[in-house]
Amino acid sequence: MILIALADSNDLYLKKQTEFLERQKKIKILFDVNNGEDLLKQLIVQGLLPDIVLINLSLPYLDYTLTTRIIKRNYPSVRIIAISEFLHYSIINSIINAGANGYLCKNSKPEIIREAIDVVYDNKYFVETKKGNYEIFEIDMIPDFTKKIRRSFLITKNQRQFLQLCVAGFSYTEIASKMNVNIKSVHKYQDLFCKRFNLGNRIELILFVLHNSLIVL
Repeated sequence: MILIALADSNDLYLKKQTEFLERQKKIKILFDVNNGEDLLKQLIVQGLLPDIVLINLSLPYLDYTLTTRIIKRNYPSVRIIAISEFLHYSIINSIINAGANGYLCKNSKPEIIREAIDVVYDNKYFVETKKGNYEIFEIDMIPDFTKKIRRSFLITKNQRQFLQLCVAGFSYTEIASKMNVNIKSVHKYQDLFCKRFNLGNRIELILFVLHNSLIVL
């Protein structure tokens, strides 16, 4: 049985998710709250700790990164899935670095939510990169991630393909052809990574990727 707690300021959304999860096999809702303060109070007073807490990042009264850090510090066995209507890599990076085990788009499909719960319960990491698309990472649960692992959470399938082709030595024209995009998009991929990792050019990017094992060749 997977014990779940829900924290969302939208009562209608909270009710909808509670009703959906209560219909799922091997899932039990311990409690639901609509602000960060009540979430922390319930964790103290409940006789059982939830296995997973689903937290909306717009939760009132407590900043989501602070809430996540407090929970992980005081209840390290509790896994956290963050939920947000905004899909920004900076937000994903912030919440994963704070200790969350998963990231979902607001109003994700029910099957995606169930998949995220099962994956996170299995000590893996689940990141929905855009609505309906997600990646699963099999990474050991350790208190502090290396920068390499943190960064790997932010690489989508298309971005990883670009890196693989780039490291393999294909020209930008060849990469555009293989990815079925225009040359402008290829340059945008490179600019994105160079900006993210503070690199100057393609050679530095390739060396960085190889040094940090960001892709499997």
